[in-house]
Amino acid sequence: MKFAFRGTRSQLLLTFFSMALGAGFAAQGVATLRFFAGAAGADAGMRTAGIAMSLCLAGVGIWFVVQGWRRLTEDGAELTIGADGIRDRRLARRTIPWSDIRNPRVRAADPSGASLVFDLAEGGAARAGITTRARRAAAINRQMGFGYRARSADLSVEEMTAAVAPYVALEPAD
Repeated sequence: MKFAFRGTRSQLLLTFFSMALGAGFAAQGVATLRFFAGAAGADAGMRTAGIAMSLCLAGVGIWFVVQGWRRLTEDGAELTIGADGIRDRRLARRTIPWSDIRNPRVRAADPSGASLVFDLAEGGAARAGITTRARRAAAINRQMGFGYRARSADLSVEEMTAAVAPYVALEPAD
């Protein structure tokens, strides 16, 4: 098993914290399930609600652990910038070609790094396989003047600008 965590130290610590929290939720869910499943003479409605709550708690915990594990073991860079476009695994399932990117700008990202913010041509989201999460975030981002955001904690604004500039004309930053 290869660990190729791509992120800052604080992101790694947050990943471990969320996994530990998830393991705690799962353990508490199992313990609560055992309690309610073995509660003889308890009100049937209360017992059913307790079992449902226990299963939800355990499910949420398992989800946190699985997501953390996936984050720790995923291969390759999160963000790749090249002649064919940008590939951000958090944003899309496929490379987003430069021909589909509209209004690209580079901004500082919090707490560190840089973001390439942009809109997509009509049909670009479907062609790139934009994730449901990114589509929902784009609806909110449009209130801030852009649709999509590809972030890198590893690149400064200057480095991101230099990486993107050979492939697309950048608009001035806000």
